[in-house]
Amino acid sequence: VRPSYALAEIKKVLQRSGRLPCPAAQQLLVDCPVKAVTEPVFRYAAGGEPRDAFERHLIEVYGTNEESSGRGRTYMLDPNVDSRADQLAILCALPDRAAGMLASALAALLPGEARRGQRAVLDGSAERTRAGRQYPPAVRRLPTASFPGGWHGPATAGLPDELKRVGLPLCPHADCPEQYATVLCPSHEVLALGSMTLCQRCRRAATDLARYPHASAIVFPSALLDWATALPRRAGRPEPCAAGCARDVGFGAGMTWRWDGTAKQQVWHDDDCRAGTPSATFTRCAFAECRLDEGGGRGSIRQSGRGRRVWHARDCSHAQDRLVRRSTETYIRCGWSGCTLDDGAGPGSVAQRGKHRRTHDDNKCRAGWRREQYRVAKRGPLPG
Repeated sequence: VRPSYALAEIKKVLQRSGRLPCPAAQQLLVDCPVKAVTEPVFRYAAGGEPRDAFERHLIEVYGTNEESSGRGRTYMLDPNVDSRADQLAILCALPDRAAGMLASALAALLPGEARRGQRAVLDGSAERTRAGRQYPPAVRRLPTASFPGGWHGPATAGLPDELKRVGLPLCPHADCPEQYATVLCPSHEVLALGSMTLCQRCRRAATDLARYPHASAIVFPSALLDWATALPRRAGRPEPCAAGCARDVGFGAGMTWRWDGTAKQQVWHDDDCRAGTPSATFTRCAFAECRLDEGGGRGSIRQSGRGRRVWHARDCSHAQDRLVRRSTETYIRCGWSGCTLDDGAGPGSVAQRGKHRRTHDDNKCRAGWRREQYRVAKRGPLPG
């Protein structure tokens, strides 16, 4: 029997039962790969009744019109929208989970294709709508002195970055010995409780019990957690920063994060550490005697953007021009002994540019030279 034919027949049976009238709910049930979730609903469609709080929750979720719920027709939403799975992987590896991590530091450790400043962390720690679907937060914004419930709302726009910390979501159930919910599972029945994370110990949703008081009685099957944990995700490990710095973002002094599959690449805490380490992004200033340093040593220029910079600034270009002229031109001493102008060979030097010059083209030099010539003519050479 072809799979498409079998699925069509299953949906017909569910439709004829009269207990699952919504086509969207039927499609979600057919797409679900976890038997511990589908079996109670099929039994209910065949005339059975729910036996515990979890099965009653399933009947409530799949037995209503899901087209108006905003959760759509996909059984499981993308767990890495706004890099939520990546953020959770980093936070789970922290030695001190209670302290969490600065939002700016977490954003800098995300993979390159997901890095959007702090925007990814801000979206991953708040409820967002993506393509008509509601995504609950996967990480938690830690409380501050001014915001004991977490830094949410427009009033936090002026909050300094050093006070914006994020951490793992708390397990809200008082009878659970585990403090944090670490299993990311944005499946249909978990999203119905306003959450996308489950506690590994008690297998309940990390949700707001004030909005969903019945969530404390709903214990999800271990098969659902095993299936969610086995989904392909990025992984990584703490490693020393390539800049050799002593910064501590949560993994210890000088430790940053390396994603698997990047063994041939250097890792840094952020762009500040990266700028302090010589790499292919640095070139040498065209001024041979340049002493400016942009992170790659004396005379280095950090390249960014489309164009390639040859000089640090106009001063370097002018200095190089003087250096070239010094090696190709002939210089004499200015006729005025008190001259401090420099044509390229030191104070008082005059470049011979195709014509005989005794002084600089400056009225002060010329006047001083004439005065000295007059004194020589009247009184003889000056002493010394």
